[in-house]
Amino acid sequence: MNVVAICNLSISWLAGNPITSIDDQSVEAGLCKANYDVSRDSVLEDGNWTFATKYWELAPLATSPIIGDGKLFKLPAECLRVLEVDNGSDTWKATWAREENNIRISSDIAYIKGIFQLTDSEKFTTSFAQAVAARMAMDLCIPLTNSTQVLQAMVELYREKLLIAKARDGQQGSNKHFTNNQLTVVR
Repeated sequence: MNVVAICNLSISWLAGNPITSIDDQSVEAGLCKANYDVSRDSVLEDGNWTFATKYWELAPLATSPIIGDGKLFKLPAECLRVLEVDNGSDTWKATWAREENNIRISSDIAYIKGIFQLTDSEKFTTSFAQAVAARMAMDLCIPLTNSTQVLQAMVELYREKLLIAKARDGQQGSNKHFTNNQLTVVR
């Protein structure tokens, strides 16, 4: 789905007038242009999306933390949310903290897994695009309808679309196998 299709889906749920471009001179187009990026990024932050996951090796900053130990590593600008941080070892997962746009970790090396700012809507799954449209409908509701009752319906719609998108996205990949080497006594 392209940006205009996502916007028109959200507008249709609010009984608004469809747009042909977010640069149209209509109220709907202006609201879509003002809200699309924020709505998209908000939905990206709301899940561990397989299609928006990326790995980075971070370089340490020259400055040290003012208080405490560890090193600071600058996060990439496109990283919306950090999922994991480690030093590349199979046996060690790092204790870390996000401080502003940096990661603090007690290591000389930092690798992160995170959600990146995916701007190409053609790479969205259909269910994710619907979740973005529902989020936009929620954000555009008051300016277009001035109805708190419709807003509540859009909040519920967003929750439903987000759950569906997360469930479908979570079904991709291999299963994790858990093993227990200890005997368990069952009576």
